Amino acid sequence: MASSARTVTLGLGISIVLHVLGLLWVRGATALPDVGLELTRPDAVEFGFYDAPVPANPPSTPVNPAPASEPKTASNAEADPVPAPGPQAEHKAATRMRAPKHDSPDADTEPAAKSGALANFSPRGAQLALRLDLDRVRDSALSEDVGALLSALPDVRLLLEGSGVVPMRDLSRLFLASPDLRRSHVVMAGRYLGDDTLPKSAVDNLARARGTEAAWRKLRGIPVAPWQNADSTARVLALIGPGLFAITREEDLARVLAVARTLASRKQLGTLSDAAAAQALLAMADGELLGLSVENAKSFVRGPHAEQAPNRIQVSIRQTAEGSIEVESQAQFASAEQAQAAELFWTRVREQYAKHPLVALIGLADVLHGTRLAVHDDRLTVHSTLPVSRARMLLTFARDALNRPVPELRSTWQDDSRRQE
Repeated sequence: MASSARTVTLGLGISIVLHVLGLLWVRGATALPDVGLELTRPDAVEFGFYDAPVPANPPSTPVNPAPASEPKTASNAEADPVPAPGPQAEHKAATRMRAPKHDSPDADTEPAAKSGALANFSPRGAQLALRLDLDRVRDSALSEDVGALLSALPDVRLLLEGSGVVPMRDLSRLFLASPDLRRSHVVMAGRYLGDDTLPKSAVDNLARARGTEAAWRKLRGIPVAPWQNADSTARVLALIGPGLFAITREEDLARVLAVARTLASRKQLGTLSDAAAAQALLAMADGELLGLSVENAKSFVRGPHAEQAPNRIQVSIRQTAEGSIEVESQAQFASAEQAQAAELFWTRVREQYAKHPLVALIGLADVLHGTRLAVHDDRLTVHSTLPVSRARMLLTFARDALNRPVPELRSTWQDDSRRQE
């Protein structure tokens, strides 16, 4: 009897030891290697480009600021108190006095950055930008997964909840960007399907939910209306081109248009017409499902190996004719020497991860082994191909990591309703 009890005790002890060792192994095996880079928020940075020249007299006013001493009335709501300098501006002002006024978003758009200082203003700063060709995504094998990811993105939920706009249903292109990862500075732009009924209805839906009205007005020819989404940041929806919209803080609209104009120039989209400048925010390569770009990438990371971060990153994701997913990345450094050092560093990181048990378990070891890195002058290119099943798995991981409540959505609405009471 005593022998039997000792046997049970011994067996139980061995079982506990094995379970503890197994737990320690799992924890060690699933702890991914530390590459010495940590995502951080840049300090005191605005929406722009890392290599933009600093203008001698950069515009510092909103698109159409009302004078501090002059209250806005129906008679001056559409006036432009800050006309562009020179004879053209005088001619435009005279023409505007003779032209009939428009008080709805149905009128043609005249972007704010058409002439004057903004025409050549390439703003210095940073940006983390995501572009989606939703028409192409809808026809791809990743349609459901991308839709679920968009629904889980806190910034998308915060900006669109209550508006009635569903990106995968109502939009053709989507642009989401921030200079510093702060939600108040997020910029959303896109191309909507159909006529301007969609943006007008979305504006009305948000205003009605807040118990207010949303009046359309013009900022230097651009139809804008208050975008009363559920947080404390005051934003506007601006119709920046035919079928195009932008949601941003009013004081950031001029800067967003300046960024669009610079992108149009970089992408060589022909003459810098109004439509080309606005379209540039959403421009994507042929066949591209998703594009990610980071300007001033160094400002978004810290750590002992932060010098391995480039100045600019562009990532392009396509679906090949064979049905796999192709990822092409290009990182630009300050010099060819830095690009070569980065190739060595990231090659070591790739090999580290490829040998990791968790990476092998989820089927990505072969993908990493097949990833190609190459240096071209000051640029490092990275190319990899993965099966659709692995791409869907990664999108699911991202969705699950993001799919949590956004506190601003409910608490802010409740605060507003209490104030109204």
